[in-house]
Amino acid sequence: MRIAYVSVHTSPLDAPGHGDAGGLNVFVAETAAALARAGHEVDVFTRAVSTREVGSVEVAPGLRVHRIIAGPCRPLDKNQLVEVVDEFAMNLADFGPYDIVYSHYWISGLAVLRSEWRIPWVHSFHTLARMKAETIATPESDVRADTEQRICDTASAVCCVSEAEAHALRTLYGVPAARIRIIHPSVDASVFRRRGPKVKRRWRLWNRIPQDSVLVLSAGRLQPAKGQDIFAEAIARTSTDSGIVGVVLGDPPPGDEEFAEALRRRAQEPDLVGRFAVRPAVSRHDFALWLAIATVVAIPSRTESFGLVSLEAQAAGVPVVAHAVGGLPETLQDGVTGVLVDSVDPDAWARVLEDLAENSVRRRQMGRAAHTFARESSWDDVAKDLADFFSSLD
Repeated sequence: MRIAYVSVHTSPLDAPGHGDAGGLNVFVAETAAALARAGHEVDVFTRAVSTREVGSVEVAPGLRVHRIIAGPCRPLDKNQLVEVVDEFAMNLADFGPYDIVYSHYWISGLAVLRSEWRIPWVHSFHTLARMKAETIATPESDVRADTEQRICDTASAVCCVSEAEAHALRTLYGVPAARIRIIHPSVDASVFRRRGPKVKRRWRLWNRIPQDSVLVLSAGRLQPAKGQDIFAEAIARTSTDSGIVGVVLGDPPPGDEEFAEALRRRAQEPDLVGRFAVRPAVSRHDFALWLAIATVVAIPSRTESFGLVSLEAQAAGVPVVAHAVGGLPETLQDGVTGVLVDSVDPDAWARVLEDLAENSVRRRQMGRAAHTFARESSWDDVAKDLADFFSSLD
């Protein structure tokens, strides 16, 4: 099968946590690679953001990434990308033919709508404007919500990553259940795994994390939706005797630099200095090592379609504390592999973190259960489900 992946706003070659790169990047990169391993031909289309990176590159046998010129070759805010979508869509006509097109995020869906391709089309939103509007005070633009509705009405089918997203598609966009397929993401167990005490000691020493501290780690793009400000306030409310140290890994996407700077300033205030730090995003390999030395992983997102970091943390044997919103409840077993918090109240988060800090036996039990839970499927399993789904649309 010849498959065209479209990911306009971010490349699967980008490291999550940088710019607009996040769980979507991981999903695109891992599923595309797994489909190629299974013998399919996969071409990924993204926008060139540097003159040094224009053109095509073969990532692996059967897998190519095409970096198309659309607008200036530099990063753009997502809202600016709408202005260059027509150029991107026009350039897609130079490629093909394909058996199916699989687009990711609403801007990519808009590109397919405006393209000349007339083949079976599957779309994944990863986040939805109307779903976010239920949990975030600042609404997305009407253009985005209207475009998402057009995609829902036009695409052959919609693939989503959680039951919560499927529910939103049915109730907020009117997509019939028969046109929705839920395919949960997975985790690369060869990368995200438990490590020995020697590695943990060295990595803590290298990163200036006290050996006896309770390291609570949070990772993701620095933006209000990810809730790092909630996390900072929760750490501030924990007792200094608890030994809790909070670390955030990530960079701001275009447009959220002010939020990131405010978070860094907050880390320097008296009640947090030495107890909370904001550090740049790291490579996947280094992120796996950060997870290995974490005591707990916190995911305080205000909205989240799935939350891939949750699975990655659990695969490393680390319990997760997550906001019970969107698809996050589907990523862990509450009370078994982690804890769901049903609010964004920093006091509530502080209480949960202190409870885990004080109970090492419970943490170890959760870590063992989490490791087993997260390794139940692989990206190859996900790719097989996708291929079967694509074939059913012929």
